[in-house]
Amino acid sequence: MKITGAISTSSLITKMALRIKAEINNAFQESGANITSEQWGVLKCLWRKEGISQSEIAEKVNKDKASVTRILDIMQKNKLITRCDDEHDRRSYRIYLTEEGKNLENKLKPVVQATIQRIYQNLDECELEVLQKLLLKLVKNGDDQ
Repeated sequence: MKITGAISTSSLITKMALRIKAEINNAFQESGANITSEQWGVLKCLWRKEGISQSEIAEKVNKDKASVTRILDIMQKNKLITRCDDEHDRRSYRIYLTEEGKNLENKLKPVVQATIQRIYQNLDECELEVLQKLLLKLVKNGDDQ
């Protein structure tokens, strides 16, 4: 298969990802929340299931372990999470939300939803569905390798 415009398509995907990240970071700042889009990804993991390891978080947010460690260090300093020793693996920690981390869910979800809605406002439901299907197909291609 000949791929025409692959570079520009890749550039557009990258540009859009960076724009979404910047918009979400700006929305967090405007709301008074002292977090980043990277921390948002970690919070979402922990709202779904607490007590997971740093490695599990790294896999779920698609970041390397060193990056996740830095993110968790900041979150712990800001009293959003706590690290507890893993009773089955002395080299590992289990990550839990503090009350402050738990309370951010109700504050931040509407902020992110409004931001995403604004970003996608020019797409109708059908276009958004097609976009999601295409992106999922591309992600799956990467997962198969």
